Amino acid sequence: MNEVLKPCPFCQSNDVLPRTPGTGRYQHYIECDGCGSEGPGAYTEAEAIWAWNTPTIPSVEDIRREAFEEAAKVADKYAEDVWGMTEEEAAACNIATAIRAKAKEPSR
Repeated sequence: MNEVLKPCPFCQSNDVLPRTPGTGRYQHYIECDGCGSEGPGAYTEAEAIWAWNTPTIPSVEDIRREAFEEAAKVADKYAEDVWGMTEEEAAACNIATAIRAKAKEPSR
């Protein structure tokens, strides 16, 4: 299969090459020599090329959930680092708890 590799989705470099580091189940993958990013491992080079050229796109809900979870972690860390609160004290303030609850609500 002589499928053309798409540029790196992270740095847009065209310097992307198939790699086969050794033996094993998922030994084939694509690597960007521009930024070092790697595609998922695959059984064959053709599968590795397909995986590189067909990246998965997370759903809006997945991105939203991850953003709220990250915000909750930041709130927890802020309460601990800035206010010197224990985890229990921070939970009593309900900041991170409220953020996590909001994450579970459906988006509009």
